[in-house]
Amino acid sequence: MKTAKIRIFDGHNDTLTAIKGQEDIAGFLHGGSKLHIDLPKARVGNMSGGCFAVFIDAPDKGRPLSHGYASSEAEKSVDLLEKLQNSSEGAFCLCRNSADIANVISRDAVAVLLHFEGAEPVSADLSDLECWYGKGLRSVGLTWSRANAFGLGVGFGFGDSSDNGPGLTYAGFELVRQCQEMGIMVDLAHLNAAGIADVLRITQKPVVISHGCVWNLSHSPRNYTDDQIRAVADTGGLIGVNFHVGFLRADGKDEPDTPLELISRHIEYIADLVGIEHVALGSDFDGATMPEDLKDAAGFPKIIRELQQSCFTPSEIEKIASGNWLRVIMDNIG
Repeated sequence: MKTAKIRIFDGHNDTLTAIKGQEDIAGFLHGGSKLHIDLPKARVGNMSGGCFAVFIDAPDKGRPLSHGYASSEAEKSVDLLEKLQNSSEGAFCLCRNSADIANVISRDAVAVLLHFEGAEPVSADLSDLECWYGKGLRSVGLTWSRANAFGLGVGFGFGDSSDNGPGLTYAGFELVRQCQEMGIMVDLAHLNAAGIADVLRITQKPVVISHGCVWNLSHSPRNYTDDQIRAVADTGGLIGVNFHVGFLRADGKDEPDTPLELISRHIEYIADLVGIEHVALGSDFDGATMPEDLKDAAGFPKIIRELQQSCFTPSEIEKIASGNWLRVIMDNIG
């Protein structure tokens, strides 16, 4: 099997947040950037699409992130996405449904699913959710690793528990219901244990953990227990395995000298636990420390080779690389 023919759909990246100015825009479009993902690297790595996150950093670390500020910053990210699309000559395209994604992939372009990493740009009364949907929003993570109007996220202290407080607020329950009614995928990444349990109790559609790893292999509160993995799989959803070294390693160290084999180890663990249909890729490119042998999106074929060496079959690798994401996205957004 030739790795060049295996298309990748990546469940999470922070590239829109990492692009800071005209130099980064030019680098994204034409190459030579320091970004993990740019269009030339995507071509080399055979990356055909992904969930591109809008993440809003707090201007004041000691205060909650206000909806007004988050909404304004999210608008800037959506404007940036539109600028990249318009400047890419058809190579980078926002998609609103599965038919759009299939069309873009068939042209060997990059299909973009717009994601909010933390729902702060959405008002607590959800009055602007339909507006965001109109702008292309098709995936929402209820929290980042902090509290907001919808729920509570987890921290990053290695060995800490994700059972750190209460679950969803009333607004959080309503956000899940309305997202699923409208056709917006719900992402549990960064959400605490009680919030995850709340979503799993009410969901009517497959839910995802867009970028996370296995607690039994690395005791980060951003990783997931066997029971949580089983419960996500029971919805028909999936876990996108995160490439961040601190979530892969048994010691939790932020050390680039981390073997790529650990990515396939987490994938294999999930596949053995709940089946090959419920595991995929969720790189966290441009938002985390990558294994130095991987480096960036051009390194995706190295992961495919690791999966081949782990004795996954060609059809199983296709599911991990893109098929599982495309199935779950279709089940959620149509």
